[in-house]
Amino acid sequence: MATAERLGLSELLDRKPKELSGGQRQRVALARALVRKPKLCLFDEPLSNLDASLRGLMRAEIKKLHEELGATFVYVTHDQAEAMTLSDRVVVLNAGAIEQAAPPREVYDRPATRFVAGFMGSPPINFLPSAMASSLLDAGKGHVVGVRPEDVKVTEQSATNAQPAKVWVVEPTGPETWVTLEIDGARIVGRAPASFALRPGSEAFFEIDEEKLHVFDDKTGRRATRA
Repeated sequence: MATAERLGLSELLDRKPKELSGGQRQRVALARALVRKPKLCLFDEPLSNLDASLRGLMRAEIKKLHEELGATFVYVTHDQAEAMTLSDRVVVLNAGAIEQAAPPREVYDRPATRFVAGFMGSPPINFLPSAMASSLLDAGKGHVVGVRPEDVKVTEQSATNAQPAKVWVVEPTGPETWVTLEIDGARIVGRAPASFALRPGSEAFFEIDEEKLHVFDDKTGRRATRA
């Protein structure tokens, strides 16, 4: 009964399977697995059919159950938020091959490959145009330079070391605003304050945190050592 309550199933206990929605059936399957208190539990995208609010609630419950049971959970997901929040260790697969296996913070801060860098993060990482990359970092030929949107500061007014760019899209999220900028025919996404008020077509300014650049070998896609 306790497991049913935690997973929001108490009111559904008298229903037949055919009377349950896809999301409810997923939660029933999850409860049936957890009530046995297994030492190893495999989850194959258990929250995929839930709406956003319920998905967040169930994610927290699964994390708490993992801590309480002390069991090994193998959790398969395409949702990077689930991977980051639930995992002690993340394994990123690409076409069946392991790209990186590491704690979630390391996977995000030091992606081993260009694929991992592009897969983890929302909005996704910016891979900079070659001219911009060369001006920021002497990485040499044969390298790709990336920077995450949160490491691109966008402002309405010019500042020291800031560069001008044209606003292409503005996406307010509440606590912050994501701004897509056009620079010499290329686009990059940066973060602005919630109060950002410029409209598309206006001139804004951006500054990249050069300490947060990610450099990858253009041929192998592997992380490269910065000069």
